[in-house]
Amino acid sequence: APASHTIESIWYNDSMVGEIVLLSESEIVQQIDSDGAGLGAYSLDITVDAEAGNAPGFTCDREDNGEEVSYKIELIVYDYVIVPFIELEDIE
Repeated sequence: APASHTIESIWYNDSMVGEIVLLSESEIVQQIDSDGAGLGAYSLDITVDAEAGNAPGFTCDREDNGEEVSYKIELIVYDYVIVPFIELEDIE
């Protein structure tokens, strides 16, 4: 049976996706501004070693029908609007 491995790296503040409440505008900007962190060139190397053929003797029968490697890269761009929230009950 084929083997499967999944590796996930999250390089953003996923708590800031969706509606955010109880934070000031500067706190929201601070949470989503990476200040340059994570910027730059990245590379990904995937190597698969496979063996085919028989080892000496009749007890080892190896077969390799190939390997399939898949990967996914997702980029997130924040498109946000920060609006003030005023609790009407607080206004006297």
